[in-house]
Amino acid sequence: MKRPLSIALTCLACSMPAQAQPEEAPADAPLLAPQVKEVGDPPTIWGYLIFALLVGLAVGVNVMPSKRGHQD
Repeated sequence: MKRPLSIALTCLACSMPAQAQPEEAPADAPLLAPQVKEVGDPPTIWGYLIFALLVGLAVGVNVMPSKRGHQD
């Protein structure tokens, strides 16, 4: 009994998106180009700080001693 019910609900759920499509814009409506927002130059200091942080992290990880003893 559950199988026909689940098939019916699946068919109903699949048909709902087809019925809920939005209306199309009228043919005489003009298409407007998106507005371009002027983006300023990013501050140079932030680039240098991020670079120094990444290099510092990479160097720090590489100079950390491994937990291996002389018996390996």
